[in-house]
Amino acid sequence: MSILKTIEKEKVKFLMDFDYNNVLGRLKFVLGKDASFFADIRVRQNDVTWSTKDDKEYGSYIDANDSEKQIIKEVVDEQIEKLSSIISGDSLIGPHTEKIMSFPSNQYIYYTVKDGVYNVILTGWGCDTTEPKEKEDGPKQEQVSDESTSVVDSEGDKSMLEDDNKQEELSSDEQKYTPVENNSTEYVTADTSVIEGPKSSVMNFFWVNGRCGRLTFFLTWLATNVGIRVADYLSRGKTHTPEGYLYLLIILVCVWVAFCVGAKRCHDLGHNGWWQLIPFYGLWLLFAAGDPDDNEYGSAG
Repeated sequence: MSILKTIEKEKVKFLMDFDYNNVLGRLKFVLGKDASFFADIRVRQNDVTWSTKDDKEYGSYIDANDSEKQIIKEVVDEQIEKLSSIISGDSLIGPHTEKIMSFPSNQYIYYTVKDGVYNVILTGWGCDTTEPKEKEDGPKQEQVSDESTSVVDSEGDKSMLEDDNKQEELSSDEQKYTPVENNSTEYVTADTSVIEGPKSSVMNFFWVNGRCGRLTFFLTWLATNVGIRVADYLSRGKTHTPEGYLYLLIILVCVWVAFCVGAKRCHDLGHNGWWQLIPFYGLWLLFAAGDPDDNEYGSAG
């Protein structure tokens, strides 16, 4: 894992009232491999860290030379337009596309180069910070996006990276991707009200992202097992009938709910959801204490 940037939590202002781990999970679901544009985020008690799962060495945009910045800018412009278009069509995070694509400054842009192809990754996405901005020489700074696409130098393209020293008036096109103003001086604590759904929401049981504790896991396991056994008993002798298909549907729903909650319980221990398929691991899920801190799957508690 490569840690790209760490900021004191008190200096970070979240632009959305959601658990950012769940936002990232939804981005991965919606974008697939293109979600690699957004760095993993870990919100802890005292700080916020953005990182990648690979061990590559990433360079900072502000340390790049002028020609590299121009190429990074083009990758960014292309990816912001592409990813924003995809995200905006999602029913859950679509309305928050502008905030998701926002970031404090070009100090939060990182990149790697391999065989002339620039891969860009964004930290600080969906956030604003109070940390002092560093002066940068060279062209006007802009906001960026990602993907492993090689880009050819082109002059005359409008710069989208925001200048750290001067706040120049931007065109309406550029304003679409600038950090969202928040009139509140209050720092927002992330929750799961939209992305994961309220803790009491029934639909939350059909969602694999997030975490759940031992009690929720046990009660769900008990309820789904009872549902499966009752539906199986009632379906006997009714194969290939409408009633039989209904009972089969009930069984499949119970299996899916059990899988989703099992995945959340695995996440609570900091493990991938597929760990629940390990023989007898379910017994460990019944008794093991969850991760006391926030982890990559969601917040503690």
